[in-house]
Amino acid sequence: MSSLVCALHALGSAFCNIMESFTGKVIDSSVKDVRSVIDFDENLETLERNIKQLSDKVVDVKTEVENREQYGKKKRKREIDSWLDDVMKVEEELSALKEEVTRGEINPGALEKLNGRAGELLEQSKHFGMLVHDMYEREECLLLVPQVHEKISEQNIEDIWSWSHNNVSSIGIHGKEGVGKTTLAKHIHNRLLKETQYQVCWVTVSPGFSIKRLQDDLAKHVNLDLSDEVDEQRRAAKLSRTFKTSKNIVIILDDVRDRLCLEKLGDPLVVEGCRLILTTRSYEVCRKMGCKKLLEVKELNTDDAWELFRKSLGSETVLSPDIEPIAKSMARRCKGFPLRLITLAESMRGVTDIREWKNALKEL
Repeated sequence: MSSLVCALHALGSAFCNIMESFTGKVIDSSVKDVRSVIDFDENLETLERNIKQLSDKVVDVKTEVENREQYGKKKRKREIDSWLDDVMKVEEELSALKEEVTRGEINPGALEKLNGRAGELLEQSKHFGMLVHDMYEREECLLLVPQVHEKISEQNIEDIWSWSHNNVSSIGIHGKEGVGKTTLAKHIHNRLLKETQYQVCWVTVSPGFSIKRLQDDLAKHVNLDLSDEVDEQRRAAKLSRTFKTSKNIVIILDDVRDRLCLEKLGDPLVVEGCRLILTTRSYEVCRKMGCKKLLEVKELNTDDAWELFRKSLGSETVLSPDIEPIAKSMARRCKGFPLRLITLAESMRGVTDIREWKNALKEL
């Protein structure tokens, strides 16, 4: 009898231990569920606050944009339209999430993702800068260049192309007037537009230029409105900020006569992905502006000069055995300068009378 009592006592103790263990697990599980619900509620409140901030920002942005657009001279940036669309989607997703909650459905993963997106949109709104730009959007187009010169410039083109694709931030093209620096730069400009994702800004630095004019020219290429800004330093800062946003920009400064202060032009060389190419008659300008690679464009040799002259005459100009020596003599007098060769050849295009060729040679 005592053995039976002992057995029943042991069995009862074991049952109590099992019940105690089971009850403890149930309590732990309940605590975790409650904590999860509390965390979800707190995160939902945070999301609602962030979206309230976004909604307020939307009102401010729309008001400013509409005020500037009302006279028809300004247009909101595409970045602003995209941001407004994204905010609207986030607001719609919040409404859907709250409907799920009312049905007793809780999705912490979706809430966390939505919270992160709202935070990104808030941060993006802090770096808009100008919300609008001029109605006229500058569309880059290919520059007109004499194609007959392209083959002659082939090696120089390949050198510059190689440098620009191997992280060379600044390239200086120098040489005498009329030797073909601008034509070479135009070929590079057109090739960049056709074969890469770079945004290419071509700016001619004419004699008597001003920093403000150069700033305006660069601003047009990147759709930046500087019309309301007078201070030179602030204009430069806005250019720099736009370069950082745009990235992958190649700035080509043509016919630079003296050192330019790049800091006043937005300091593009400190922006990752930006490149600078300049043409100048002076090696010293390249050196003073810190060009990493230099290319001297030299006069053409006799054979290349004749090839360029002959191609510039066009296929419709047939040179007789009597005229060809005269034409070669005229080409030699251009001393290898491509611009002279092309201009002279074009003036003789279609001429087949030997007397006219002789007269032209005498005038040279």
